[in-house]
Amino acid sequence: CGRRHPGECRRAAGTCFKCGQAGHLQTDCKKNTTSSTSGQADKKPGASGRVFAITEDHATKTS
Repeated sequence: CGRRHPGECRRAAGTCFKCGQAGHLQTDCKKNTTSSTSGQADKKPGASGRVFAITEDHATKTS
């Protein structure tokens, strides 16, 4: 595929990205489960954060 990989390229070898077996693609993998109805049951919750911004002028006035 032309990209750098830490191991062998699964795309060039023709193996599944999910299970690593040859002969099928990830969309046809038998390890895909359709039991979850929401589609996000297996995903980890995303990180949330806060950003506080202050100007230099405001910092000198409040210090």
